[in-house]
Amino acid sequence: MKLKTLIYSILGVAALALNSCSNVDEEDRYIYMPPPEVGRNVLIEDFTGQNCVNCPNAHELVDELLAHYGNGHVVAVSIHAGALAIANDAKHPYGLKFPLGDEYNNHWGIESWPMGLVNRTGVLPYTSWSAAVYSEIQKTTPLDIHVATDYNESNRVLTINVSTLAGSAVNGKLQVWLTEDGIVSRQMMPNGKRNNNYVHNNVLRDAVNGTWGVDYNAAAGAEIPFNYTYTVPEDWEAENLAVVAFVYNDSGVQQVVRKPLKEVIVNDTTDTPTE
Repeated sequence: MKLKTLIYSILGVAALALNSCSNVDEEDRYIYMPPPEVGRNVLIEDFTGQNCVNCPNAHELVDELLAHYGNGHVVAVSIHAGALAIANDAKHPYGLKFPLGDEYNNHWGIESWPMGLVNRTGVLPYTSWSAAVYSEIQKTTPLDIHVATDYNESNRVLTINVSTLAGSAVNGKLQVWLTEDGIVSRQMMPNGKRNNNYVHNNVLRDAVNGTWGVDYNAAAGAEIPFNYTYTVPEDWEAENLAVVAFVYNDSGVQQVVRKPLKEVIVNDTTDTPTE
């Protein structure tokens, strides 16, 4: 089912109408809902694997959600983990799974894929993500998060500055992740065939400030800065990296932002004077 149909059906379908009008085209069975007013950004944590034949369907849905809402209002992170993911090791250098992903997978008790979290409000199959995003994006947030980065190409050191402003008191954790786009590697497809040139996007690469982040306690009106440095491994494409920063607590993700490094690297190149 495409995103258009999913968006139209988010608040449900009248069961009686369906039972009495079984000959009505599928596209006409759904109640149109107007585009939501964005109150906060939404984080999708997509638990996936390279041996998962249904996972490309979830990737496609994520792409549609990103395009539909635009302006960074939906932030996706693809976490390769579990029994259908391929570990990155000497035997499988193309693998995208690493221990951090499995730690998250085990914490949330995920045993089938693709599954995911939308603003950490519960584990959902990918067919439920559209409805969850529609609901979450309309909620207001008490936080403003801004991410600034600086990347030194000569030593591959990335500096990350995260500043937060709390409109009301917020307690929880601040998490800072690195993701990478454009990774060409193998993927099993829905038709059962293997695509060795599949392009993986939004792939979780590492947690900059620890597996579960750092404590975040802000009073109303408080502006709190966080600063990190990270050395980017040689086999990662720096211009395809992005910083994902979010604050979460027992109520879920309060706000999330994504900052691509490509903007910084391109600007640095553009601003360099030439003789």
